[in-house]
Amino acid sequence: MAKRRHTPEQVIKKLGEAEVAMAEGGTVAEAARRIGVAEQTFYRWRNEYGVSERRACRVLGHPRSTQRYKPIPAEDEKALTAEIVELASQFGRYGYCRITAFLRQRGRHVNHKRVERIRRYEGLKVPAKQPKRGRLWPDDGACVRLQPAWKDHAWAYDFVCLRLHDGTEVRLLTETDQSVSEF
Repeated sequence: MAKRRHTPEQVIKKLGEAEVAMAEGGTVAEAARRIGVAEQTFYRWRNEYGVSERRACRVLGHPRSTQRYKPIPAEDEKALTAEIVELASQFGRYGYCRITAFLRQRGRHVNHKRVERIRRYEGLKVPAKQPKRGRLWPDDGACVRLQPAWKDHAWAYDFVCLRLHDGTEVRLLTETDQSVSEF
């Protein structure tokens, strides 16, 4: 019977499963049985692939406390998030600085970095400014362009390239009135 070979990724995954089994209160023998290998193989894999948290943090230059940190949300986090979302929907063109100013006017003592973090987490962004293109954009800041209302209200132009029989290329500037329907 041929030996079954595992890739390093499979070994690391199985070692993780074994660590979970042992963290739940199981023994090494039970953990090895759970991942489908002998105890001896488990110990060999752990020596070869397993790295302690202390050693991994030392190699990466990270403090060990960062591996155990669990953020504790503030008591008013949900209420503040709801208020920021409400203000952002009401004043869509305002960024985190103006929203922070509104919150401070309402009596909330809030840091602008916290407001920026919440806006980023909620996916709130200030929409890009629309280019100035005459009267075709509505005044309310909507993203949909208006259609031409009367004749000669909006024109479009473009270059068209033609090739003659002898291979010469001719470029023509074409203009069309957008208010005239093509149908």
